[in-house]
Amino acid sequence: MKKHRSGWEQVKSGFRIAGLLLLVFFIFVGLVASLVYMTGGGDNASDPAVLVCGLIACAVVVFMFFTTRFWAKWLFRGARALFCQDVLAISV
Repeated sequence: MKKHRSGWEQVKSGFRIAGLLLLVFFIFVGLVASLVYMTGGGDNASDPAVLVCGLIACAVVVFMFFTTRFWAKWLFRGARALFCQDVLAISV
């Protein structure tokens, strides 16, 4: 039997989910921005910001490594759902 939650508990849960989505979005944007800046060309190779971007990219990779148990199951479920959707679309 499902436990019925109050409206306030549902609102708090929604804010928590929205906050996590925003956190993931900003982490991904930071990773992409740092990688784009680092691979921007040879003209900024002596720029100290390249080192900072490299450190940001390494920090994001380490963060993703330690949090894999939380997001990997959803990634694989989503990939499986997309695969099934493609198979169904091809067979129709």
